[in-house]
Amino acid sequence: MFPDSTESGGSRGAHDGASSLAHSTRASDGSTQTPFSPATRTAVRAVMLAAYRSEPVDAPIAAAASAAAGDARRNGDPIERLIIALKHEWAQLNVERVTSPPEARALLAQLVTKSIHEYFSR
Repeated sequence: MFPDSTESGGSRGAHDGASSLAHSTRASDGSTQTPFSPATRTAVRAVMLAAYRSEPVDAPIAAAASAAAGDARRNGDPIERLIIALKHEWAQLNVERVTSPPEARALLAQLVTKSIHEYFSR
C-alpha cells in the first residue's frame, strides 16, 4: 500500500513492514504519508471539516478515534505508535489554517484521548 522507504531512513524496530504506525513513508511525489487506512485518514479529515464548518465534532472524533484504534490493533502497534501517527496525520492536515491554533490543539487532544480509550476498550 505504501512505498518501502521510511521518512527517517532508520530501523523499523520490533514492528517490521509498512503496517507500523510509527513510521511515515514518502510517496513518489515526495509527500509524506501515514500508514493509516484510507478510511481512517478520511475520518480524521472529517474532524477538521466539521470544525471548519462550525458543526458538532463529537461524532467525527468518535469515528476517527475508533478507526485509528482499529488500525493500530490490527497492525499490532502499541498505543504510543498510535498517538504519534495521529499527531503526524493531524499536522499534515494543517488544521490551523481552518481554525484557531488553540482550537486545533483542543481537537487533537480530544481525538488522542478518545483514541486511547477506544484502543483499550476492545
